[in-house]
Amino acid sequence: MNETVKTESIKFPFTIGSTLIGVLLALLINTWVDEKKEVSNYISMVKAINIEANTNRNVLEQSFLPNWKYKIIMREFNLKASNEFISNNIFIKHTSPYDLNLLTQYYLSLQRANNMRDRDEKFKYDTLANASWLQQWRKAFPDILDQCKNSISNVISFSDSARSKH
Repeated sequence: MNETVKTESIKFPFTIGSTLIGVLLALLINTWVDEKKEVSNYISMVKAINIEANTNRNVLEQSFLPNWKYKIIMREFNLKASNEFISNNIFIKHTSPYDLNLLTQYYLSLQRANNMRDRDEKFKYDTLANASWLQQWRKAFPDILDQCKNSISNVISFSDSARSKH
């Protein structure tokens, strides 16, 4: 019995040690897998923003820029992906503050242009509001469209570089 106690007292620390090593190794592997999934999700978000920005560049070039003077803007900017990802924890974690600011400016500029388009539609047939609104609209809209153009280019550059980093 004395020998059994000695043998077991020697085995016990090794058993505990090997169990702890196994648990720690499993935790490390699980953390690594979770991080890889998170980066993969981030890359998917960046790709979605890139697609959105390229689509919005086409909307700007084909709808807003050629038609704003005639007050006939058929399509509006799509901001679903950028709106969703601006507040996503994974996106925020992997994006620099500078790039988050670029995305925020992109969202605000394009949303402002959409709002101007919507207001123009609303006031188009209201003759009292039309006179004062039209003058203000024509003064402000070129600057807003320039901001949109710059913001779209910045977001496309950000998304291209973000994808290449990961």
